[in-house]
Amino acid sequence: MIQEITVSKCCNFCGISHKDPKKIVVGGPDVAICNECVELCVDIIREDNKEFAREELKLQYQSTNKPQIILISGKQGSGKTYLADNLVEALNLNVPGCALKLGFAAPMRAIVDAMRRGAIAAGVEIPDKIENRLTMNFVATTWGRNSIDPLIWVKAFKKSIENVNHKFIVVEDFRFKNEYESFTDALTIRLTCPEDLREKRAKYWGDVHHISECELDDVKFDMYFDTSHPDKETNVQEIIKVIQVFIVNGG
Repeated sequence: MIQEITVSKCCNFCGISHKDPKKIVVGGPDVAICNECVELCVDIIREDNKEFAREELKLQYQSTNKPQIILISGKQGSGKTYLADNLVEALNLNVPGCALKLGFAAPMRAIVDAMRRGAIAAGVEIPDKIENRLTMNFVATTWGRNSIDPLIWVKAFKKSIENVNHKFIVVEDFRFKNEYESFTDALTIRLTCPEDLREKRAKYWGDVHHISECELDDVKFDMYFDTSHPDKETNVQEIIKVIQVFIVNGG
């Protein structure tokens, strides 16, 4: 049984005596180790585990040309973009250039930006801080999914990744069931957070009952994370560690 040494004893690793007030020597009848040597061992194991994770990610990166798609879902203000940015950074730290952040909404933003530029060119005055969420919802759902094709943005996304060479594609705006059904091999992540806290965090606050906010409420995800912790940075780093272990272990 490990215990504090009460007789004359030295650390078998560094030779320090238990009489040193800064060194607590623990061990059994024939062996002892001081607190600093224990900490050193822990650091070595921790670094070995990090290196193991890096090597596992490298092996996965080299094993197939098919990208692993990671779909992040959550209601407005839950931290989807923040997690996506940090996850891509962490994956690229392990294997440089292996991860890329994309979104289903990219072509919609391009359309809205073109509409804005066209309006300005026509002499229409548009306030600098105009709310684009309503316009985005109109382009995405009323004009796109309802008028043209329910899968219009899924098809656009698939087209955008045809020539992507990254191993991991992290999607920050997973909102609809046809996206879920179109990428059955994807790792799906759901972020949860109380509405009052999400509203405080959100840059813009839109209709909480819009289909883009509610359609995935009854979908089963691979992973769920609570993002309500006040220390956002620590919280997201802990989430990333879990995701990386999940990836390395193949789910």
